[in-house]
Amino acid sequence: MIKVSRIWDYSLRSVIYIASKWEMVKIKDISEDQHISESLLRRLVATLEKAWILKTIKGRNGWVMLARKTEE
Repeated sequence: MIKVSRIWDYSLRSVIYIASKWEMVKIKDISEDQHISESLLRRLVATLEKAWILKTIKGRNGWVMLARKTEE
């Protein structure tokens, strides 16, 4: 069994959740559905955006989507 940190777990769960929706998702919705702190999730999303995994639309709602197609 592979042990992963809590941050890796939250990151993977978030990316999988976003990929399953096939559309832009609010950070608040991810936070509620995945039971992740919204402030922690915002920091994770910023890191994933710098790695070109996610695209974001900044604002009050904080929309997120995958930066590439799921086939890639």
